[in-house]
Amino acid sequence: MKKIISLISVLLIMLSPLGVGASADMGPKPSVNVTFPRADGNFYVTLLSKTASTGPYSADHLDDIINSYSDAAAKSAFRKFAAYEDEDGFFFLGAMSYLDIGDETYRWGYYPPHTFKILIYFPGTDTFAVSPVLERYAFSSYFKATVNGNGVTAEATALSAEKNYNYTREILLFVSRLALTIAIEIAVAALFGFFKGKYRKTVLTVNIVTQVLLNVTLNLFDYYCGWLSVIFIYVLCELAIFVIEGVIYGIVFPKCASDGETPVRTWKAWLYSLAANAASFLVGVCIWRLDIALMG
Repeated sequence: MKKIISLISVLLIMLSPLGVGASADMGPKPSVNVTFPRADGNFYVTLLSKTASTGPYSADHLDDIINSYSDAAAKSAFRKFAAYEDEDGFFFLGAMSYLDIGDETYRWGYYPPHTFKILIYFPGTDTFAVSPVLERYAFSSYFKATVNGNGVTAEATALSAEKNYNYTREILLFVSRLALTIAIEIAVAALFGFFKGKYRKTVLTVNIVTQVLLNVTLNLFDYYCGWLSVIFIYVLCELAIFVIEGVIYGIVFPKCASDGETPVRTWKAWLYSLAANAASFLVGVCIWRLDIALMG
């Protein structure tokens, strides 16, 4: 029992600093990421917005924004974007980037427009290419743009785009997180002596159900709201799971004792629920932090 109490104390101490580290404007923001895997040549790229402003960007402040550019070529491209007349009335808001040969990705990571078009400008031929209307579909929305033509000639260049979210990666991460957290909770059950006999079925059933629901919830929040929301919902979900599992184990475990075995006391069932969920929470937070670090 001393080992179990020591384990819980260590886990709670390790968990305490993990919730610190995000301030008001340092948290993640929605983003639009566009890759141009088969684009040749150099061009400027922007997103045209359906609305005249988003966050700090506004079609009414273009004169102020252009003064921040010192490069003559960039200023020229900016004026071209500002003078571009979209057939659907979409607005240029002043955010643009220059993609050189070898650069494949354009990212608008601070208040990107929700409904937009991708617009690229080829300075060598003074031509444009614009995509159909697109919408953000996730907290971090990924698109792959195909440039049909490279702007080398003055002929019209077509631009198409499609969603490019890496669902395979998310599924693999989901399965790995699920398997690891269930394995952690089973290991804690074995430490308490609950992964044997009639206890095993209860532990497996409860953990598989709660961990699947937990990880589905976290993935949905990450997809639509970003990883910062995951931190808060994770804490709430783990508290709820701790209570639910504590109630179930407190009722079922005393009935699982074999003939001649002393029935499990309710407090020990709750203690197992606390230890198991603290351990899986710690591992889960570490996995999420590693995932965030790898995503950059």
